[in-house]
Amino acid sequence: MRLASRLLLMVIVVLWTTIRHEASHAAAALYQGAEIKTINLLPGIHAELGFYFGYVEHTGNVTWLTASAPFLADILLLILGFILLWKITHENHWFIYIVIFAIISPLADLIYAYQSGLWRKGTDVANLFQEIANWSVHLFFLILITLGLLLLQYANHHRRS
Repeated sequence: MRLASRLLLMVIVVLWTTIRHEASHAAAALYQGAEIKTINLLPGIHAELGFYFGYVEHTGNVTWLTASAPFLADILLLILGFILLWKITHENHWFIYIVIFAIISPLADLIYAYQSGLWRKGTDVANLFQEIANWSVHLFFLILITLGLLLLQYANHHRRS
C-alpha cells in the first residue's frame, strides 16, 4: 500500500471512529427524549476543554447511558469483528478492513477515551466517573480494553496461521 493510500485510510478510520462515536451519543440522547442542537464530526479545539475529535450538544435530561453509548457500540463492533474473523480466512481481501474498522477502531476509541477521562474534565469518561461508581467505570474499560487486545492478538494469530 502506498503512502497516499495509507494516509487516506488513516483519515477514513478517524472519521469512521468519530462519526460512530458521536452518532452513538446522539442516538442515546434522542432515545431519552433530548433534542440535538449540534453535531460536530471534525477535530478542533474547545476553549475550555482543549482538543476534541467531535462532539454532540443536546438539550434535555439524559442519563449516564448517553455518555457510555459509544463504548456500548464499541462492544458490538468488537463482537462483530470476532464473528467475521472467525468466519473468514486471512486470505480474504476483507480481512484487513475487518481488523481496522471492527477491532482497531473501537479499541483505539476505548483506550483514548479511558486515558483522557483519567486526567481531563468534560470527557465522556470523566462524566461517567461523576455519574456512576468509579470502580465500575474502571472495571468496564479495563475488561473491554483487555478483550480488544486479545481479539487483536487473535487476528494476528489468525493471519499467520
